[in-house]
Amino acid sequence: MPLPGSAGCKLASSPSPTTPCGLARLVATCALLLLPWLAPVLAMSPGRIAELRQETVAMFYHGFDNYMKIAFPEDELRPVSCTPLTRDPINPRNVELNDVLGNYSLTLIDSLSTLAILASAPPDSQNTGPKALAGFQDGVAALVVQYGDGRAGPSGLGARGRGFDVDSKVQVFETVIRGVGGLLSAHLFAVGELPITGYDVKKAGLDIEKHPIAWPNGFRYNGQLLRLALDLAQRLLPAFYTQTGMPYPRVNLRHGIPFYVNSPLHDTAGPSPDKAQTSPEITETCSAGAGSLVLEFTVLSRLTGDPRFEQAAKRAFWAVWSRRSNIGLIGAGVDAEEGHWIGGFSGIGAGIDSFFEYALKTHILLSGHELPNQTIPNHIPQESWLDPNQIYSPLSDKDNSPDSFLEAWHHAHAAIKRHLYSDMHHPHYVNAHISTGSPQTFWIDSLGAYYSGLLTLAGELDEAIETHLLYTALWTRYSALPERWSVRDGNVEGGLGWWPGRPEFIESTYHLYRATRDPWYLMWVVGPPRRAHGREE
Repeated sequence: MPLPGSAGCKLASSPSPTTPCGLARLVATCALLLLPWLAPVLAMSPGRIAELRQETVAMFYHGFDNYMKIAFPEDELRPVSCTPLTRDPINPRNVELNDVLGNYSLTLIDSLSTLAILASAPPDSQNTGPKALAGFQDGVAALVVQYGDGRAGPSGLGARGRGFDVDSKVQVFETVIRGVGGLLSAHLFAVGELPITGYDVKKAGLDIEKHPIAWPNGFRYNGQLLRLALDLAQRLLPAFYTQTGMPYPRVNLRHGIPFYVNSPLHDTAGPSPDKAQTSPEITETCSAGAGSLVLEFTVLSRLTGDPRFEQAAKRAFWAVWSRRSNIGLIGAGVDAEEGHWIGGFSGIGAGIDSFFEYALKTHILLSGHELPNQTIPNHIPQESWLDPNQIYSPLSDKDNSPDSFLEAWHHAHAAIKRHLYSDMHHPHYVNAHISTGSPQTFWIDSLGAYYSGLLTLAGELDEAIETHLLYTALWTRYSALPERWSVRDGNVEGGLGWWPGRPEFIESTYHLYRATRDPWYLMWVVGPPRRAHGREE
């Protein structure tokens, strides 16, 4: 069912996938690969579904239990050597690793929400639900032991330090969506705002700091995760001191941004473009990295009463959107200091993808809520105070309105449909020139598989179904999605055949199954028969 206010989508001038001609063309490309599994899908019984559910649970615990046993409190576990995976201290410019790993037990933070979701599993012989709830509560307790409870006193000092006071230069985007987002969602589960079956929290209207929630493991939850999320987010605020409102791509969690020498943070007189120097640090960010912070930062602001984060994230979103081309496209790379696009490509995949997600999902998140209070409450301490919003004009009510984000989504999708959608070979989205819309490359990437799920949420179901089919065929062919695949040549693009376990295709398939209740999609949520591949860390 379309979301309220969402417009119906008319397909580009080509045979519709819902007509016999269009459907035959699409099915012909995939039928030989897909037909062997159609019969089992149509006959999938509740018992089989329960069995697959349990396989998923076992898969999660295989990774999580070994991480906690071998690698915790480090960030990740190497799957082959079974040793902790940490930042690269020898090569600080190893951004592929150091951008993500911040030395703050990332896998545990990532996993808390998964445990909370598993805690609502239906009763089974494996005791899945109660086991996961206990694991969630033990995980929260273990995290607080390492990083403290977020307070200023002795209880705020953990085994690894006070909060996230670590000398780690990390990527702002990854730290927000995984670190801040993981802590916030786990907090909402802990206080019962997000439901867990059988976990009844009778604390409505009570201050949990004064009336903590007692858990069976002896831990008393009083908002530790929310305070830690605030601690982590405050360490990211220096990155938002730019001339453009778009954050720098990286920040040191202890030292801030001394490596961005042109930042207004280093000039008490405010922004001064004439004083620009040659920066030793790359200032290029991307549309996704700069514009995909609104959900987490808005939730943090609403839960804490501290408006700095919501306003900074929204300003960054609009700073990206205001730079769209005359034909409505946005690019991938953008300079956070100068504000110009780096490269002339536009698409829906890497570097751009989540910007469109956050446009629609911010509308959903904010709908039905009051516009935010932009006044800093008096009770918030002012020591070491940073508020990048003070160097800009305040956002308007329109900038804060959920309808504005919906409007941005509609305009963005219209431009994508007009300039990037192609039905050549298979319905897909090309990479095009940001100003002219002329096709530039003819590959798709695995990140782009999210778009069918986003279209499903937006009510654009026909387009979601037809553009999902190509990814389904690739998943069938390779038992995973290659990082890039050439639609024109019909093979892996540029040797980029690896798959880092991205969830986008599975998520989109799940959304399509929920929207259509077609059991065919259920097969692709659990995956076709798997083939063994080479071992790699």
